[in-house]
Amino acid sequence: MMELKTLSSQFYNIYDSCPQILKKENRAYSILLHKIDDIIFAIPIRGNIDHPYCLHTPNPDPQKKNSGLDFSKAIPILDPVFIGEDAHITSAEFNFLKTKKGKITQEMRKYLALYKKAFKNQSIPRNRRICEFSSLQYFHQELGII
Repeated sequence: MMELKTLSSQFYNIYDSCPQILKKENRAYSILLHKIDDIIFAIPIRGNIDHPYCLHTPNPDPQKKNSGLDFSKAIPILDPVFIGEDAHITSAEFNFLKTKKGKITQEMRKYLALYKKAFKNQSIPRNRRICEFSSLQYFHQELGII
């Protein structure tokens, strides 16, 4: 199951000093209610994604190229108070996402495995970039990364 929500001001207050966490407080997040490794993830919907760790969505606005879910900026929801209000997106994006619930969970699992593998060998430049630009870097303890 999936919900479209924003993140709460409590979340942004706690993680304000984390530059890889997107700071737009009214940004829509796809909240995966099917847990991955016992964690609920919030995956942001954003535009101009220029890497492969995403699921592109249709967007009629020509200013918002390459929009979709950005797995590299996903947030583990560690406390229910981190989930904010209902989010609003275009009907095209909404209709697309509601048909892709299983794929979204599958792609988040793949990205999480990729991130954990990259973290283990950051001497490879590609792996270092994956870790450097991911919001998951602030949640290693919760993700079981040592």
